[in-house]
This record gives sequence, C-alpha cells and structure tokens, in this order.
Amino acid sequence: MKIKCFIICIILFHFLGIKLIIGQTNYNDIIESKIFNKTDTIWRVADQSNPTVFYELNQEVITIKFSKDSSIIGDNIMQKEIGAKLLRIAESGYSDYLLPANNDYFEILKKLKDQKGIEDIVVNSIGEVNSFTPNDDDYIEQWNLIRISMPDVWDYVEVGGNSPIVVAVLDVGVEWSHEDIGYGSDSHSNIFYNTQEGDWTLSTNPSSGNDIDDDGNGYVDDWIGWDFKSDIYYNEDNDVRNTYEEHGTNIAGIISAKTHNDLGVASIGGGLDQQGVLIMPLKIGSGDAPDGSVVDDAIYYAINNGADIISMSLGLNPSSAINTAILAAENANIPVVAAAGNYNSSNVTYPASNSNVIAVGASDKNDQKASFSNYGSNLFMVAPGVDIYTTKNSNNYGVTETDGTSFSAPQVAATIALMKMINPLLTNDEIRTILKDSSIKSGGYTYVDGKSTELGYGRLNAFRAIEAVYPFTRQDYLCSSGFSFLIDSLEYGDDVTWSFSTNIELAPGYDVDDNPCVLQPKSTYNSTGWVEATITHGSSNVVLNQPLQLNPPYFEDTEFIVRDHSGWIVDPIGADTWLLSPNSYYEIYLSYFGSTSCTLSDYDFNLPPGFTITYDMGWGVRFLTPSAEDYYYATVDANTCCADDVIVQTGYLLVFSQFYSMSFSPNPSSGETIVTLADENGDFNVNTEWDIEVYDMGQSLKAKKEKIKGNKHTLNVSDWKTGVYIVRAKVNGKFVTGRLAVE
Repeated sequence: MKIKCFIICIILFHFLGIKLIIGQTNYNDIIESKIFNKTDTIWRVADQSNPTVFYELNQEVITIKFSKDSSIIGDNIMQKEIGAKLLRIAESGYSDYLLPANNDYFEILKKLKDQKGIEDIVVNSIGEVNSFTPNDDDYIEQWNLIRISMPDVWDYVEVGGNSPIVVAVLDVGVEWSHEDIGYGSDSHSNIFYNTQEGDWTLSTNPSSGNDIDDDGNGYVDDWIGWDFKSDIYYNEDNDVRNTYEEHGTNIAGIISAKTHNDLGVASIGGGLDQQGVLIMPLKIGSGDAPDGSVVDDAIYYAINNGADIISMSLGLNPSSAINTAILAAENANIPVVAAAGNYNSSNVTYPASNSNVIAVGASDKNDQKASFSNYGSNLFMVAPGVDIYTTKNSNNYGVTETDGTSFSAPQVAATIALMKMINPLLTNDEIRTILKDSSIKSGGYTYVDGKSTELGYGRLNAFRAIEAVYPFTRQDYLCSSGFSFLIDSLEYGDDVTWSFSTNIELAPGYDVDDNPCVLQPKSTYNSTGWVEATITHGSSNVVLNQPLQLNPPYFEDTEFIVRDHSGWIVDPIGADTWLLSPNSYYEIYLSYFGSTSCTLSDYDFNLPPGFTITYDMGWGVRFLTPSAEDYYYATVDANTCCADDVIVQTGYLLVFSQFYSMSFSPNPSSGETIVTLADENGDFNVNTEWDIEVYDMGQSLKAKKEKIKGNKHTLNVSDWKTGVYIVRAKVNGKFVTGRLAVE
C-alpha cells in the first residue's frame, strides 16, 4: 500500500511539475487574440488569426485605451505605480507608455488585464518596414541570414547582371550542377566559367572538352575550376564534383545559392533572381579530407584565373608553401578567409592563424561563442555557425550534417564579395577595417580596443558592412532646396544612371546621367519618395536605393501633450483639440518622433492673445488661460533640417466649460464624408443652427457652409488634394474642430 501511494504521489508530483513549468512559460491566456513564443531568449508574438507569423515582442512600449471616465486614474496607475512614462496620446484615445527598464512585461500585462477602466491593451511588436523577403522555398529556415541583417541589405542594394566578382572555394568538391547554384529551371548560373577555355561539348560532362589548354594557363579543359587531387595517386583533372562529400556544396550555397528564384534557399551573394557572386570551385582533396600539399597550388590558380576572394573552410598543419601563396594573394589584393576551427581551443587553427588571413569563428543563436568554436588572439570575427540551412548534393537542401566554423567563414567571404561588387577599389586593409568597425559587439564579453577573446571584433553584420562601403553621398530626406546625390569611388568607364519617384524632379541643368545629380521635390508638400542609382560595371549592375521623406517634418511626426496644474494628462476631445478651464494653469509640450535624421530645434510656442506664458522650458511652456471663454488656435515654430521658423504643429485650445464633439464617416475619405456633431451628453437639438469651415494645413479656407440644421453635414472631397484638413464648426457661440484625412 505504501509503495502504491508513493508511486501515485510521484506521478502526481511529476504531473503537477509539468503543469507548473507550462504555467511559467505559457502566457497565451493573458491577451486572448495573441500567441507568445520564446525562441533564442527573444519573446515573439503572433495573432491567432495568423498563428505562423511571429514578430519580436516590444517589451519597452505598451499601448492602452482607457474608458472615458478612467483616463486620469489609469494614467496615474501607469506612471506612479508601474513607473511608466507617457509618450503620446493618439486621436483615437490610445496612449503609448514607455515601461521601466528591466520590467517584468508579462506581470505588467496581468496587472493591467485585471484593472478596471481599461478598454483595450495593445501588445506591440518589432516588425518590418517595407522589408524585401525572398521567395525561396526554404528561406524561413535560414535564421542566420536574418541575424546578419541580410533583409536590410536586400532593401537597399540590388546586385546582379554578369557579375565580375568571383569567390574561389577551396574544398573537397562542389556540385556545380546543383539547380540552385548552377543552371536549373531558371536562366542563370552562379558558377564561374572560364570563358578563355573551350567549353565542353556536353555542359554536364567534364570529359567532353577538346583536350586543349586553350588559354595556356597550364590546365586542360578547366572550364569549371580544377581538381588538384582526384585520387590517392595525385592525379589531376577538371571534374571538381564529389559524390560522397557535400561539404563544399554546403559552402557554395551559403555564399551564392541563387536568391529569389522560387526555389531552395537564399544566400548572401545569390543575386535577386539574376546572376550574383560567382563560385570558382577548386578541389583540394579526394574523399572528405583536404590535402595540404595542393592548397598552395589552388591558391595560385585562384590568383591567376580571376578570383576576387578566397574562402577556405579547412584546417591543416602550418606550411611555408601555403604561407607564401597566401602572401601572394594578399599582395594581389585578394582577401583570404578561413574557418577558425572547431576544438573550443584558444588557438585558431591553420591557415586561419596566418596573419594575412581573416580568421572566422562561429556564434550561436544567442550571439555568443558557439561551444565548439576556437577563439583567442588570432580570431578576427565570428558569424553564425549552428543549424545552418543550405544546399546539399543531388539538388537537396537542409541543415549541415554538423555545426562548425566551416559554415561561418563563407558568410564573411560572401559579404566581402558584395562589398567589392559595390566598390571594386577596396583594399584588403580597408575591408578588414570595415569588418572590424561594423561587427556587432555581442555576447556580453569584454572588448578591449574593440576586440574580445571569444568573438574577435564581433559578430558579422552584413548590412553595416555594406553600408560602410556605400559610395553614395546621400541623406534620408529631401528639402525644396534640393540635394546633390553623388556616387564616388567609381572605376574608369563606370556609368551611373539615376531614377526617382514621380514626386521628385531633376534640378535645372542636371540630367539622369550626371554624377553628382541634384534632385528636388516637385512640391512643398510632405510626402515620401525614393532615389536609386544604377552603377554599371561593364556588363554588371549594382542598384543602390535610398527612401526619402520630402519636406519634413510631417505633422504626423509631432504631437502636443497637455497637462493640468497637478501634472495629470488632459485628454484631447478631438483632433489636436483640448478643453481647458478659464483662468487656470496648464503645461503644453511638443513630442517629436520623426523617423529620419531630420531634427527639430529652437521651439517657439505661439499661444494666442490672452494666454500668459509663465515659464518656458524650451520643449514646452507653462501658461495661464484667459478668463474669456472662446476658441483659440496655437502653433509651434521650430528650426528644421529644411528651414527655420517652420510651423511643426498646431492645436486648438477651447476655453469653455461646455463643449461639442465632432466625428467623420468615413475618415480617411476620397469621396463623400459625413460630419456629425454631438454635445457632451451625446445629444444634439435638431433645430440648432451651426456653421462649418474647412481649412487646409496652410490655413487656407477650402469650404464654408452656414446655418446648417440637424447634427449632420456631408462634405464632398472627391476633387480635393491628398492631405489633412481642419474642419471647424461653430455651435451656439462654441467652437469644435476635427481633422479629416483625404486620400
């Protein structure tokens, strides 16, 4: 009996233990429509309507809508009990709060969920801004590309055409016929073909060449690389494939699997549905092991036959012959990248340990040193090296058979290839400096002069490296005065052609083929646009993109925040409209959250006559309202990136004890919209007459109607310009305003 009881208790305890663990990590019952998931120490959130698409959870800002009677109490709880800071209040009544550092986000959610007076809690996420996503079938499996910021690279740089950038892959064989590397169902290949050598009669059969060394380089029929050790007898031939070992095919796919071709995987140098970085496969061993006696020969072949970068994911005993070959590559301005080794040793393996080689270790999904990765003073940097999804032999795809620095090094080599494709004049020293400065100092390690023992100069960030070599003099906004866009670091014979969105035009005297080229907005309205520079290197193209804001700042980028004398937030009663008591003290602040490098300075708060400013804080003022009840208009001037003393925000201050509200249906509108009025009780006397005026943001009168009866009036905006309009109504001597958006 005791034994049975003991077993039952153990089972029950085990069961309860499981339930307890689930309760600690499952927060899906807090917000009914949301699903939370923690991966790699990062919490992510998805909507139950689309449960497979997760975005990083924003645990810094929470958005809340209080009920009409609970905003003051709710704001007090957020700021005084939780320690949050109010950032802004939207017209809809939703308030954004910055949560305190190191907060327990889910505990805050639980507390707010049980709080009375809250109509809605919005869980925010870190999403994507017009981010390009390749359509390769298995891209979703390639976490490493997201980690090194390749989506940002794809957003800003398009590399393709008949690319002259070649990466020599020294390995034990590459399946160059793989559908996602060589020719497949699409019309292009990312394999380097030696066009000086006669091609093979059968493109898939290396033995179908003409048995002539057409280019006189000492290698017969080397149309696709060379095999420096085809068997144990050190025979050589032109077939670099390896049926039994796919390590080299893994490497080639990481560097330049064809990207955005509706097939397989994406890669760093794969081009976007066009030719990308080219792979020169050089086989340096039979079976699955590299042979040090032929590595120097392969390096010289790469140097003499068009390689721009050399990638080696291998380890060998140090060799003076290989050292001499590496030095020759260095002197030829050809970067050599090698894997640091997988022994968790403080000594980087050779040839990565050579001072002229960029030694690459492996990081894990937590941006820390992978458990197996070698480290130490000779380590230059790291890149992801675990669970790397790439190409495999026989047109297959999947995670590599083992983790390793072998799969980290080619990510760096491919990034260098993109850097050189954008700026072919880069020297090896410049490349090293850019990689050092652009790498992420992750892992929580100690970095001395930018370098740590565990990760070297840090984890690869491809976008920051690419951005550093952007030969693009540019900015992210465009004023009416124009801006001179310039592509520098061009080689002789390179051409630049500019294109831009339809709301941008050439400045007088400039053409799309000029470099520099001055562009300007077609109007003074706030809008978004873009400019692209297409650089032509012979038969290859590089397209550099820059999104722009025109004539910033936008009114949508600024907000007023009003507080009463006790510090409580005064909720707006309409679009940028506040009801204030006569002869009372308030404070008004300007909140600016623009998304460009355009900044504001020297605020000047222009309150109407009758208001007394008692203290100017620079970014806000304390003031006393007049005793006379009326409808007042306030503005703020500031110096912007485009001009000085620009009106950057407007607001309506109603000094009354009784008021009306205004609503629109629909809003935004492109045709007819209905304006509806109601008093503070939600009623309206149908016999009451009222007047309406509509102004654009420049305060020019757009429409006017007097003596309207009933609480509704229809506006036809079908022929109005796109923008935001201020609608002002006068009822019984009282004023009410609203903001109508026209599409």
